[in-house]
Amino acid sequence: MPATVQTLLMIVTALGIWAGVGVTILIFLWNKLDKRFDDQDKRIDALHDELKGLPLKIMEMLNKAPR
Repeated sequence: MPATVQTLLMIVTALGIWAGVGVTILIFLWNKLDKRFDDQDKRIDALHDELKGLPLKIMEMLNKAPR
């Protein structure tokens, strides 16, 4: 009987270690993905700011154009 308990304990320990490794990998991948989303948000904000002034730039160019 003690051998069975010891075997079960070893199996549970091994499963716990693998679960810990899996969770660590998932956290690492999630953080990488989160950083990509942050970078993408920064690029979108920069483009949005650039587009805000575009109508004014177009009007200035049209006013400077020879007629």
